[in-house]
Amino acid sequence: MKIAVLFASNRHGGKHEEIKQMLLSLPLPHGYDFIEMADCEITHCKQDCPGCVIKSEGRCLFGDDFEKIQKRLVSADMNMIVVPVYCPYPSKFTALMEKLLGSCYLTENKPLKNKPTSIFYYCSSKIVDDTGLKILWQKYLMDEGYSFSEPNYPFLNQRFDEELNKRFDRDITKYIRDFMLTAGNPNFVQ
Repeated sequence: MKIAVLFASNRHGGKHEEIKQMLLSLPLPHGYDFIEMADCEITHCKQDCPGCVIKSEGRCLFGDDFEKIQKRLVSADMNMIVVPVYCPYPSKFTALMEKLLGSCYLTENKPLKNKPTSIFYYCSSKIVDDTGLKILWQKYLMDEGYSFSEPNYPFLNQRFDEELNKRFDRDITKYIRDFMLTAGNPNFVQ
C-alpha cells in the first residue's frame, strides 16, 4: 500500500522529521510518498483568473507545485495529512486547500472522492482538536451530504477528545505510531 504523507509545515525538520523517521522505522510493508509543503512552491488561488483550468485540468495557470501535489495525493492508496497549528494553518497548506476547492469540490470530477484519509493536527505542546480541519477537508472527499458543522466523512483516525493527550502523553508522534500499528495496518485499508 502506498501512503502519501503530506507534512503541512512551512519549515523543515522538527516534529515532521521525527514523524517521518518513526514511520520509516515501523515494521509495515507500506511505501511512503512524503510531501513536504516546505519544499513546495504554491501560490494563493485568485479564484477568478481568466482562462482558469483548475476545474477542467486540475492545474493552476501559475505553474506552481499544485498539480504535482494533487497527483501524488490522488495516486496514493491512503492519505495522511499532518498539520501543525499556525494561526490556524500554515500558509502554503491554506493555499493548497484553496486550490483543492476548485479542483476537488467545485467540479463534477472529484479526484480525491472517497480517498481513505487521516488528519492529524498538533501544536508544540499537545494533540489539538482536528474537527475544524476535518470539516474543511471532507468536502474534497465527498460528492454530497457533507456537513459544514461536524465531520461526517469516515476519516481513518478517531475524532479528537482530550483522552488522546492523556493516552499519548500529548505527543503527536506517539499517536500516529499507534494509528499506524492498529488502524493503519495492511488489513485496514482495502
